[in-house]
Amino acid sequence: MFKLISINQSAFIKGRQIVDGILIANEITNFAKKKGLNLMMFKVDFEKAFDSVNWGFFNLNHEWCDWIYRCISSASVSILVNGSPSDEFSMSRGLRQGDPLSPFLFLIVGEALQVLTLEACEKGLYKGIKLASSNRNLSLIQYADDALFFGKWSKRNVSNLLKMLNCFKEVSGLKINFSKSRIFGIGIRQDEVSKVASIFNCQADSLPFIYLGLPVGNNMNKSSAWEAVIEKFNRRLNLWKARTLSIGGRTTLIKSVLTSLPLNLEGIRRRFFWGFNETKKGIYWVAWKKIMARKEDGGLNIQSLKFMNLALLAKWHWRFLDNGEALWKEVILEIYGSDPLTRPIHMGSSAWNAILEVNDTIEKMGVGLQSAFHKSIANGSLSTFWDVKVTAAGPKIRDMFPRLFAQETNKDVPFKDRWILRESSWIGKWEWRSVIRGKTLTELRDLEKLLENMNLKESGEDSWSWKMDSQGVFTVNKLSKLLHKRIAPPEICDFANFWNPLVPLKVSLFTWPAVVTLTSVDCCLCGLEPEDIDHCCFRCSKIDALWRKVWGWCDMSEPRTDSLSSFKIRILHGDFQRVRSVTIRAVLMITVWLIWWWRNRILHSPQEERGKLQQEDLFPVVQRMANLWITNRKPTLKGIWQHWSSFPSDLD
Repeated sequence: MFKLISINQSAFIKGRQIVDGILIANEITNFAKKKGLNLMMFKVDFEKAFDSVNWGFFNLNHEWCDWIYRCISSASVSILVNGSPSDEFSMSRGLRQGDPLSPFLFLIVGEALQVLTLEACEKGLYKGIKLASSNRNLSLIQYADDALFFGKWSKRNVSNLLKMLNCFKEVSGLKINFSKSRIFGIGIRQDEVSKVASIFNCQADSLPFIYLGLPVGNNMNKSSAWEAVIEKFNRRLNLWKARTLSIGGRTTLIKSVLTSLPLNLEGIRRRFFWGFNETKKGIYWVAWKKIMARKEDGGLNIQSLKFMNLALLAKWHWRFLDNGEALWKEVILEIYGSDPLTRPIHMGSSAWNAILEVNDTIEKMGVGLQSAFHKSIANGSLSTFWDVKVTAAGPKIRDMFPRLFAQETNKDVPFKDRWILRESSWIGKWEWRSVIRGKTLTELRDLEKLLENMNLKESGEDSWSWKMDSQGVFTVNKLSKLLHKRIAPPEICDFANFWNPLVPLKVSLFTWPAVVTLTSVDCCLCGLEPEDIDHCCFRCSKIDALWRKVWGWCDMSEPRTDSLSSFKIRILHGDFQRVRSVTIRAVLMITVWLIWWWRNRILHSPQEERGKLQQEDLFPVVQRMANLWITNRKPTLKGIWQHWSSFPSDLD
């Protein structure tokens, strides 16, 4: 498929991504604005794209058609009528959405539109947009059935585009839904755009517009450009009211749902996490930076939206080096020149400027990006020798050794003709204009030393590697984790043993803020003295009696824990036997959680009921809840209650 489908199609092909078309559309829009071009953009909406393709359009022989038919006709479907399914029946035509074969069959159909458009451009019937001095006539980009045409604004172009689409509809069966299609003009008055829209019987629209879910033609440096994203973010949160979820549920939701919008909206997430809503304000118990830190550093491992965004932007640097002949890469090269990653920032579109700026931002944080991209040269490489860079951020060989470059007889000589593998050794094969001596000879020695230390391969093709990863492969996840290591404050460390799989998340999250920060609370248990968190959870006479029972139950001979500091040490560094340590830690965390639950129950009960609640024995509750939560999470611990009630680790 990679060889069959043109680079203008970015769907379902390895190495191509949905964001490619979005970047191309933004770059062309910015280019047309800066050059003062009159440009037409037509966003096509296909009607029932996967269902209306003519099978005969593929022009395949009977055997191929039979294979494909067997694949897509084997399924049966039923229709919901008033909520009740009808009898099942077999498929007889159409490309079923969701069938693994359907996308690839549709790409072949879409390729026909690409070929038709290219032929029209070659015959001068349709004029796309030419970038810089290139001969490329860019006229159409596609992502599956999402097609976006570019063209010179002229009556002839408009007329011929309409004819092309009608011709394509007749031969392929794909109908254009003109009522949902949109036309845009750059450098054109809106009333002129409306006139052309009436010819197409489509909607006249203006910049910015949404293409593949993201804005095109907007200045993303303006805060107003992000209003739609913020509204979407808030709308997503409104579906999950903070008051209906526990803190564990809110943590899970933030991780799984809200991080899918990698923008700097930490304030919304922070308020949601602490339970803010329209009528209630929560309390910030722990700094948000501590919350975002990795679990082993004392945080909750909630992805930083800023760092995720940086990592996603950084991926463009890696893809530029590693993406071969991608269309988006060729567009960038044609607009910004041969070395666009090192061009001055603020000379391009807002999207490309953001991609360029991310390198300096990440490097300042102590994580290598371009400086960590190293090139590996293969034996027989066709790369131009003097244009090779050792690292993506470094200079070309010609700039490192200008005297030698001046003496070179062939400025465009391939690498394979200058640095040669012979009998397992690499040697230079130089051709100079004159005899090398003095400073030029010193440069030659330095050049040979540099080449000897380069990553050279005896076979294969030239490639890039990222030294921040042991496998040499750049990934967004890896970079995001490296950036996350910079979040944790120095005092938070060694939390590897804290997060316990045997207790509910809400129990861990209750104990967690007490461990990472000491917070004063009001007391209502004994009423004998003002309370801080140590008194409430450990030193109160009623709580101390409970802990004595827990220590005895767990056969703990160590000194009693009477403060958060000592509790923290015991939870993180307890010297319990390795086999039973997880269970014992779980019991301790559940005990603290139940103390707080008991305290809140007393505090919020009517005055006449408090005395009775204060006389309750919490220890049996600790035993029952510990047994329930731990055995549900580790069924192998289930056994006779008498064993558990006498010693919680007998069953480990």
